Amino acid sequence: MKRKGFVMVWTLCALSAIGILLSALTFVLHQALAWEAARERELDEVFIAQEAMEQAKYFLRFHKGAWPGDREERNGRTYDISVKPSDYTVSDGTDGISMKEITCRVTCGDDEGVILVTWVEEGP
Repeated sequence: MKRKGFVMVWTLCALSAIGILLSALTFVLHQALAWEAARERELDEVFIAQEAMEQAKYFLRFHKGAWPGDREERNGRTYDISVKPSDYTVSDGTDGISMKEITCRVTCGDDEGVILVTWVEEGP
């Protein structure tokens, strides 16, 4: 009789330990998936910003094509795009070169987003 109770107690302890390990494993897997989704969103923001910058540079330099849009949908998420040019003069003390500084900001929801800045010389 004593032996049956002993086996039952060890079985309950083993099941409890397995339950704790499975819950910890589930938590770690959930965190890993959440981090992967955040990295995917950040990578999409970088690619969209890069594409918008290239469109804006082409438009300002050659006066062809279209100015980048305000929104883009990718992977089921909507990204807000803000591209703003501003006049900038680069000078070495004697002459000044008129350039445009292009600032591109891409956000998704309430995150900080990605900001890229570049200069481009205006075309003829």
